[in-house]
Amino acid sequence: MLASVLVDSGGNAVFFTGAGISTESGIPDFRSPQGLWTRISPEVFDIEFFYRSPDESWRMYVEHVYDVISAARPNAAHRAIAELEAMGLVRAVITQNIDRLHQKAGSRMVIELHGAYDEVECPSCGFRDKIDRYVERFRLEGKAPRCPQCNYLLKPAVVYFGEPLPQAELAESFSLARTSQGHGRRRHEPSRIPRSVSSGRGL
Repeated sequence: MLASVLVDSGGNAVFFTGAGISTESGIPDFRSPQGLWTRISPEVFDIEFFYRSPDESWRMYVEHVYDVISAARPNAAHRAIAELEAMGLVRAVITQNIDRLHQKAGSRMVIELHGAYDEVECPSCGFRDKIDRYVERFRLEGKAPRCPQCNYLLKPAVVYFGEPLPQAELAESFSLARTSQGHGRRRHEPSRIPRSVSSGRGL
């Protein structure tokens, strides 16, 4: 069924992916019996907690997000979607994941609704950079890094609880969904996207 839908889409198919696609790569999801929230409180990834306890927030991010994702590799599902894109059957991937495994598998058109684990951003001046050297500095100093341009607190460039989704990526996602065949899983605000797909279907 999926093969016929992809062929019928004329290269206009869009995959919508969430945490489930990356569990086979060793990245836990959030709410399952083995999920991340069974080990730590969701509060530690709330934006208010970040500003209240930035050093602890960074520690939890490095331990439970950065280190875990850095060790992960794309699995068969990521590779299959990338291969379908290379064949001209898939137009884009819209993902709630921050792990960049779609890109590592070879997907080129990936819209990240929740940001990317391997970047850092300054909420004050907009500075962005790769996160690696800031993580290493944190390991040495145990202090949340500060922006080299304005000295404000730097945060991982991911969407924390209490933060809005990036509007440009969200708008592009809805635009793609209105004109595409869609496949994937749903949750929260982005879950409206698969339902707006013209086929009205999703896996």
